[in-house]
Amino acid sequence: MNNLLCGNIQILKTKAEFQNLGNKSNFGIRIFKIFIPDYVHSITSLIENLDNEERLRAGRYHFDADRNRFIISRSFLKILLAKEIGLNATEVKIEKNSFDKPYLPSHPSLYFNISHSGDFILIIIGDKKVGIDIEKINHTRTFQIYSLLFSANTK
Repeated sequence: MNNLLCGNIQILKTKAEFQNLGNKSNFGIRIFKIFIPDYVHSITSLIENLDNEERLRAGRYHFDADRNRFIISRSFLKILLAKEIGLNATEVKIEKNSFDKPYLPSHPSLYFNISHSGDFILIIIGDKKVGIDIEKINHTRTFQIYSLLFSANTK
């Protein structure tokens, strides 16, 4: 049976908390919330964590906000993964599998996922398959969910 985690879990929010990552939660996972505006001023130092391919990818973004979000999210992902596996962030090589999901070929039993929306990035790292999603809520938009999108079959 798979475990589904919903609700509250300790989320690391401050720079000091990122420095003290020693303990895993009871679920064997760690979740990190990053407020993008806190790190925009650090782009020139964060980009140093990216390899040449990642820098080229960052350079293809048309808007500064998109480029900055990619640099910050990829850099923090590599910093956090490096801390998990005992490497420097520049040594972390992220590849994609046949389903276009990122993984660490050097550590296939370490799982991670990343999501961003608005001014926030969420990163989850665990010793089992994990996933995370974040969506900015826009209270001014209205929408309908159509029942034809959902199946009555629960098996």
